[in-house]
Amino acid sequence: MRNYNCQTLFIYLTLLVHVSCSSQNKRIEEANAEYRRDIEKFGAGFVTHFPKKLYTSDFTTLVSENITESHPKVWLKYSPSQEHIDSLVAKLSIEAKAIYESNDSCLLIIDKHLTEDNWIDYDKASQYLPNLYGNERECTTSKLPVPKFWNEYFVERKASALGLAPGYKLYIVDAQKGKFLSNDSIPNGKLTPSEWEHGFTKGVAINKQSGILIYWFDTW
Repeated sequence: MRNYNCQTLFIYLTLLVHVSCSSQNKRIEEANAEYRRDIEKFGAGFVTHFPKKLYTSDFTTLVSENITESHPKVWLKYSPSQEHIDSLVAKLSIEAKAIYESNDSCLLIIDKHLTEDNWIDYDKASQYLPNLYGNERECTTSKLPVPKFWNEYFVERKASALGLAPGYKLYIVDAQKGKFLSNDSIPNGKLTPSEWEHGFTKGVAINKQSGILIYWFDTW
């Protein structure tokens, strides 16, 4: 009788684990389907550097078409395995057009004026806007642009001007000047650095110590 009970318990636990794994796999599959729909909002060609698949349902995405206070963007924040991070760092160290530190005091930051609190105060459609980029420091002239991570789900405590904590490396996959969406889909070129009134930037911010990756595509 005891052996029978043990066997029954073993079968029950096996079925329970199987059901739990199946349920988890289903959640991951559903999350990935939603993830792909989200990040390809502006076209798959803009997010070729994003992961093709995520092996977890625990991640954060931000997709915005708003051109009033900011600009179109796709952001992804998640924590993969250390092996994945090491592999990505090795790849980007070779392929990136530029590599910066998050605490660099001389970055060319798009929407540097925005915070999680003040974004509602800005309207890029207004004809009366302060000139926030008229006196850029000379050291930024050779830099490629990076976004300001001002959104409440991305900005970090003890953040630098970039919105991220020290410890991130910013790998710029690509950045180009010009208009890459239709005129009615991008802001009017105000509140952006001179010579970068319109353009895009895409890349990956990696913090190896915390294990956090932030992928971005921003166009304005």
